[in-house]
Amino acid sequence: MCDFIENCISVIVPVYNVEKCLSCCIESIINQTYHNIEIILVDDGSTDKSGDICDNYAKKDKRIKVLHKTNGGLSDARNCGIDKAKGKYITFIDSDDYVSKYYCQILLDTLVKYDVDVSIGNYKRVNEYTQDDLDISEYDVDILTGKQVCFKLYTKQAIQITIACGKLYKSNFFEKYRYPVGKIHEDEYVTYKILFESKKVAVLDEQIYFYRINMDGIILSGFSLKRFDAIQAFEERVIYFKEHNEYELMKLAEKDKNLALAQYNIIARSVHINKEIPDQYKMSLFKSIRILKNILIPNDFEYFMYQYYPNSIKIYSMCKKLLGGKKNI
Repeated sequence: MCDFIENCISVIVPVYNVEKCLSCCIESIINQTYHNIEIILVDDGSTDKSGDICDNYAKKDKRIKVLHKTNGGLSDARNCGIDKAKGKYITFIDSDDYVSKYYCQILLDTLVKYDVDVSIGNYKRVNEYTQDDLDISEYDVDILTGKQVCFKLYTKQAIQITIACGKLYKSNFFEKYRYPVGKIHEDEYVTYKILFESKKVAVLDEQIYFYRINMDGIILSGFSLKRFDAIQAFEERVIYFKEHNEYELMKLAEKDKNLALAQYNIIARSVHINKEIPDQYKMSLFKSIRILKNILIPNDFEYFMYQYYPNSIKIYSMCKKLLGGKKNI
């Protein structure tokens, strides 16, 4: 529990069947150099020992609150944590990841120093737990408007900016927003709205969030039609920026949507589930290839195509030759 609500950070951790790495995550949170935190562990109907691990830690640290619920997915678990959060600030940490011991301190100090609404740390992909020896006196910070940080959604910083984790938010944003239940890519539905509606955002270059590569996770697991949830999120983003008269951002969002739509159609075809794609998202192989070729740089285009559908480039080239080089195929 928080000693002083005014300066308290609510750390929300959705938990589901992560008994092998859960202790690493919790230990990294309870050992924060900033102590005025409440740790909300949301056991989302785990069927392994994750729930017991949460309860055992709650007995050792009075700052830990454990919520046990029936399984409803990542969004539902985060929303449940938000409903119970009492802190002035909120941060999310996934239960198979971990953070630097300076994580809360750096994000809060940056938020307060620069009077921003959201502070964003950088992340690092890891396989195992590694101790951090971060020098917290030296790190670069960019202070951006909400609009400026939204442009970073379309740069190499896209993942850092998009994901819900690795950020410290003023909690009043969540009086308005919740994560969509039943959707994957849930970050894509919410994060950009919070950032756009922020007066100022701090973006740090320091890697303080450690994203554990999990072969069973959503990103690296086998392709399914649920991936098309991202397309719906991108469609909403296009509408959102249009409604706010941000036409340059709208065009970038449209480009992002088309790229994902083309990629997902090709991947779905490669695993033979393309016939099951919802009609509004179906795209011919040739149109998919054309979109990718127009958007991606040559090396990225060739890598993607040979990875998922190696014969498609030959088919595409033959078709263009037969049609006399027409562009609209």
